[in-house]
Order: sequence, then C-alpha cells, then structure tokens
Amino acid sequence: ESRYASIGAATPDGTIFCHSGTIPPQGVNIADRKWFQEMLAKREFIQGNYVVGRIIGAPILVFAYPSMENGEVKAVVFAALNLAWFSRVLEPTHEKIYAAAYLFHQDGIVLARSYDWDAAIGRRIEDKRLLDALGAGKEGPVLAKGLTGIENLYVLKRLKAVGLDSLYFAVSVDTNALMFEAFSELKTMLILFALIAALAYFAAWQGSAIAILRP
Repeated sequence: ESRYASIGAATPDGTIFCHSGTIPPQGVNIADRKWFQEMLAKREFIQGNYVVGRIIGAPILVFAYPSMENGEVKAVVFAALNLAWFSRVLEPTHEKIYAAAYLFHQDGIVLARSYDWDAAIGRRIEDKRLLDALGAGKEGPVLAKGLTGIENLYVLKRLKAVGLDSLYFAVSVDTNALMFEAFSELKTMLILFALIAALAYFAAWQGSAIAILRP
C-alpha cells in the first residue's frame, strides 16, 4: 500500500487538470479547500488539514506547493498522505489495546491511530480537557475521555520542530490499565510508541516534500 493516496495538480482557480486517479467527466474543483486557499495566500509549501478526497473518496492529509512564473502562481502541485497507510505504520507489535499512538490535528480530529483506525480517522475528540490542550498548543500529559468514552492518559507532543504547528503526536493509555502495568514496562512502551510515531511521520512528511518539490 502506498504512502500517497493521490498526487495531482490544479490551476489557480482550483480546477484539477492532472491526477493519479481518474478525473470524472464533469471535472473537480478544490478552490474551496482551506489548504488550497492558504497555499495561494502564502505561496509556499504547506501542510493542509484533514479532508476526504473528492476523487478518491478516502481520508487524506494534503501537502501542496505552488508552481510560480514571473511572480504569479501558474499551478498548484499536491500530494495527499494516505492516513490509513500511516495508521498501519503506527500499528503496535503487541496486542495491548489499552495503549495507542495517535496523530491529532489541533482541532481534535483524529488523523491516524495505531489500531482500529477505520473507526477513528476523521472523528473528533469531544473532551474539553484535550481540546483545550490542543488548541492552546500545550504538550505533556492530559487526562481526557477517548472516542469510546473511557478515561485515558494522553501524552502530547506538538510537531513544531518540523514546522507543523497544527499537528500533534500523542500516546494514550487507558487509566484503568495503569494499575496493572509495571511502571518500568509502561515507560518503555510509551517511549516505543513515541519513537515509532515520530519516525513514521517524519519519513512521510519528508517524502511528500521531495515528491512535490523534486518530481
């Protein structure tokens, strides 16, 4: 399975003229997409927000770059990260389902999860404690209810080091399981999840930049 859900290009008015998938006869326009508007405004390489692709119908995270000529945007080149692929990369090698690695957008949308990702991607965490922490750019531990309503301990890490301020890695542990888990084992498990998540996203992010900037 490819790390990219799609690769394509669009005119400045948002009309897709090239795509790795099949463009329908009526055409597809992405001028209303937030990431597209942000790219036109900044005229630089950007990482977009969570969307469902209009051609492929799958959840994606978009990276885009403008093709410039004489100071004007002539085209927009984009690559979409396959969030299901990214979730599979994060999948743990053990079956401790009370622990998970996540990729969150700052608005609380789940972009990837290390298990049962089909039921998680695109959903929004509703617990105000976690939403406030994400919105405020906080890092570290947060107690909050997860998608199933179970109290979890989330350890948040913002991706500001690679210029992706709106994204967070998180490791979550069911608080009911903490009493049964030896501290040393839990610590090792959390570090392992964090390393897997960081390496996987860095590889995907770098790959997207290379794919767009050096086709």
